[in-house]
Amino acid sequence: MLRFSKLLLSKLPSQGLAVDHLAPEQCLTRFAANQKSLFKWFGYVDKFILFPRRLRTFLRQSLTHGKNPIVHICDHSNAMYSKSAAGFSISVTTCHDMLAVLGALGREPDCPASTTGRYLQKWILNGLASSRHVVCVSNNTRRDLEELLPSSPRPELHTVYNGLNHSYSPMQPEESQRLMKSAGAKISSPFLLHVGSGQPRKNRETILKVFAQVRERYPAQMVFAGSPLTDSQSKLATDLKISEFVREVVSPSNELLNALYSEALALLFPSRSEGFGWPIIEAQASGCPVVTSNRTSIPEIVLDTGLTAEPDDVATLTEHCLTLTKLETRNRYRGLGLQNALRFTTDSMIEGYIHVYRAAAAQKR
Repeated sequence: MLRFSKLLLSKLPSQGLAVDHLAPEQCLTRFAANQKSLFKWFGYVDKFILFPRRLRTFLRQSLTHGKNPIVHICDHSNAMYSKSAAGFSISVTTCHDMLAVLGALGREPDCPASTTGRYLQKWILNGLASSRHVVCVSNNTRRDLEELLPSSPRPELHTVYNGLNHSYSPMQPEESQRLMKSAGAKISSPFLLHVGSGQPRKNRETILKVFAQVRERYPAQMVFAGSPLTDSQSKLATDLKISEFVREVVSPSNELLNALYSEALALLFPSRSEGFGWPIIEAQASGCPVVTSNRTSIPEIVLDTGLTAEPDDVATLTEHCLTLTKLETRNRYRGLGLQNALRFTTDSMIEGYIHVYRAAAAQKR
């Protein structure tokens, strides 16, 4: 979400838009830096009580000085701020996914919610309903929102695909191998790559099972880039007798990630649910073929440019990975992916948001 807001901040001024950035500050939390329980609750005060007051003050002063601001809430988990902006401005909120809301409703088993979490997700959904415009990052997310929103109030919904937030492109082997060597993870080609967290919906257990079957027929490594494997995932790798072929790259830089994509045999990404699916287009822009699932937003992002299967279909996912060991097949999907990645440019994303801003400004007038 921070990358997304930074991307907007860097690009919108070049389109002639004056942009101010507001975010909650550490006011009370600075007094409880070493007290975990107090830090959490003081953080809630900073975010949900002090910041809305600051936002209203800012908007009131803007109107006094003849400005006509539009508030863009870049992360739907802050959608409750739309009510703070009401009366001063029209709000635009970007909705990245409805997975946590669905989890709070008991409809997304990989995203369970606590009692407090259920109240928070209800609050977020009410905030989305209070926004005048909501931009969804995929049509799948938009369909979820259409189903979950109350009949009234109801915002105007738009779909604007994300643009790549880094200049991913195929790297020369010498450069990619140099960057991989600097990671110190003893990575050697060929290898399959997974990018993401250890959240249940990312389906790392299936990835390990697929790799175990691939390894029986092809001498590859498995590289996990992102957060470390959990204890249970590491145990599964040991039980499957593949742990010596598994490598971890924790919190890689964009440059290192670009290198991994460029060198990988394929991105193995059988996620059970995604609001968008960043790693898919990052991989394709880097010239890396994609083996992924056929759930939620993924089909509209990958189209027919990757190999897809049910997220827990180990046999089919294994065959997809093995077919990419054939140079002709790999080059075919590499070319298709590079073409598909062109749909997700920063320019097209910015153009989409400017269209929404203009609609909001017309309503304000």
